[in-house]
Amino acid sequence: FASAFGIWGDDPKAPEAKRWIDLQVHKADRNDVDRMVLRNDSQEVVLVKEFEEIEVPPAADDTTDVEAEPATTADRTAWTWRPDGAGEFDKNTVDGILGTLCSIYASDVADPANLADYGLGDDARTAELTFQDGTTRTIAFGAVSAADESRVYFRVDDGHPAEIFKNTADRIFKG
Repeated sequence: FASAFGIWGDDPKAPEAKRWIDLQVHKADRNDVDRMVLRNDSQEVVLVKEFEEIEVPPAADDTTDVEAEPATTADRTAWTWRPDGAGEFDKNTVDGILGTLCSIYASDVADPANLADYGLGDDARTAELTFQDGTTRTIAFGAVSAADESRVYFRVDDGHPAEIFKNTADRIFKG
């Protein structure tokens, strides 16, 4: 371990710059996501969470009528995925896609001046997340990197482009 920092070994060398920068480019709490829309070519899959309603216990100082209907709220820790016209979704598969989209690390940064070369235009594959508060975030996945075919370009909203391992994008958009 220490030899990577040039402390031991015959040829001391400077550490790689990537060791010192955080390459996490997207982080979200999966419980806060209410909806995902995956777009790939002409296909669009809309995935919407359905929550079970649970009773909210009254506060200790609550003086409302005991006969009244108890208050309820959505249990945001447990959900199912609403079926669409093609049928039901496999919960484990969709939860895996959600987990991938909620924690994305870049494998490398990309030059924002070359945005047109990265395939991040209108024809990019996208994943749009809608959160509990109504905000949305769009993650675009573009072309395969010319320097390394195991990576594709991507960016979050209008942020800087970066590279991500192609197998990560493939897990999101698998057939």
